[in-house]
Amino acid sequence: MRKRTKALETANKEFKKQNKELIRKTIDLVELKGQIEDKNADLDNAIKEINNLLKLRTEFMNRAAHDLRTPLTPIVTLLPIIKNQIKDEKIRQELSIVENNAAYLRQIINELISMLRIVDESNQNYEKINLGKLINEVITNESNILDIHKIKLVKMVSSKLKVMGNRLKLIEVLQNIISNALKFMPKGGILKITS
Repeated sequence: MRKRTKALETANKEFKKQNKELIRKTIDLVELKGQIEDKNADLDNAIKEINNLLKLRTEFMNRAAHDLRTPLTPIVTLLPIIKNQIKDEKIRQELSIVENNAAYLRQIINELISMLRIVDESNQNYEKINLGKLINEVITNESNILDIHKIKLVKMVSSKLKVMGNRLKLIEVLQNIISNALKFMPKGGILKITS
């Protein structure tokens, strides 16, 4: 009986020892789980920050491309007109150099816009846009060129019309419409934008 009692006491001590070890390992595992959850939260925050930075970079590059393209359009459009009015051959040659460089710059900007378009395909920046106001902005920016070509632009879009879209892409579409009108419409033509 004593041997059995002693064996039970020994087994009980071993059980308590293993139980303590199990509790210690459980505590370690809970702490480790907490650390992993903290690291996962840090990783999620880092991913969000990276995505925000990538979005800001893309928006900056889109804006830069647009801001470079807008003032370049009248330069590219007006240079041939000015060059044709100059009689001095030396000045005409210098204007040809400027014209070539402006065309080269336009090509670089167009390539940048194409690259950004590829990036944008997977990360569309849609927002609610007042289309009437956006068209007015583009018309204001392009008014000098339209005046030179004597093209009247008539906007038949409600100022209350709102659409979901990418602002920069809509501006690009409107600028392309105006650019094509300048190329293919006769002077004194009327370009209508309707909804």
